[in-house]
Amino acid sequence: MSLALVVSTTSGVARTGGRRTTSTARVSMLVRCQLLLYDSISSFSMRCGLRLRGWPWPTPQGEWNMEKGVIYAATGHKYVLEAQVSVRSLKKWCPNMSALLSTDHGSCSIQEAHSFNGVRWVVRGSPKLTNISAMIHSPYECTLFLDTDTYICDDINGMFQWLEWYDILFPFSVRRRTRYNPGNMPDWFTERSSGAVLYRKTPEVIELFRRWGRLYKKYHEADGCDSDQVPLRVALFNNKTLRVGTIAPEYHCYVLCPTTLAGRVHIIHGRGDMEAFASQVNAHEGIRTYLPGHGIINRERFDGAMKLLQRRDS
Repeated sequence: MSLALVVSTTSGVARTGGRRTTSTARVSMLVRCQLLLYDSISSFSMRCGLRLRGWPWPTPQGEWNMEKGVIYAATGHKYVLEAQVSVRSLKKWCPNMSALLSTDHGSCSIQEAHSFNGVRWVVRGSPKLTNISAMIHSPYECTLFLDTDTYICDDINGMFQWLEWYDILFPFSVRRRTRYNPGNMPDWFTERSSGAVLYRKTPEVIELFRRWGRLYKKYHEADGCDSDQVPLRVALFNNKTLRVGTIAPEYHCYVLCPTTLAGRVHIIHGRGDMEAFASQVNAHEGIRTYLPGHGIINRERFDGAMKLLQRRDS
């Protein structure tokens, strides 16, 4: 259970220009109690196979689509700023997509919150557990969770159609930590990345998230492991019911490690000049490899490099 305050970014929580201004520190205790009660009812309803609707995340347009949306979680002001960049890129390609932020009061100002359609204010805690909590409390039937250091460079509406075949999808992790293996996982069952998680909100998926959170706490307390991918691997391996799919690199291009691509990249994950990354990875759309610091290597460039090496050796 988590104590959270959910507000619309246009609901009048803060007003400027000579009108009444309300600080986040003055949010009424009655609202907090109502939200705490909702969290309790929501947890109980999911365990019973029920689904609550109407959780107040209104958008500037009023009533909105509960079927799909994107959520972010940010603990720390610099991550809120990252999420702002990401959500702006999302709105460029998907202007009608709703995007929500889960964050603590100290990390995000009311002005910064206006970049999102709604904000869920939470008590500050572990960033990894904040991410998992945001996934659990998504108001959407179909949700795409994104890390704050992501950048959208093409339309991603089509991703939600994948949930007709799968319950939840993750990318494979390109930075797998195979040395720490508390669950004795087989080598062939590799770690998934938690930087992009696409899922349908069902009781089984929520239970997976809860188990993931419990395992993270267990490994963190026992061995100091701060990776959320290790407990996710164990939770997924022990899953017997969910249909788990894979998000291709073109929809989660991690630009801090070499990545092989085929087709247009839709989502970039990493830190740096994201627009420059987007231009590089989509300069060609055939089979190619992205090397950090070197850019794209496609067949033409590879053949040219081989000819130069042959001339040097001859």
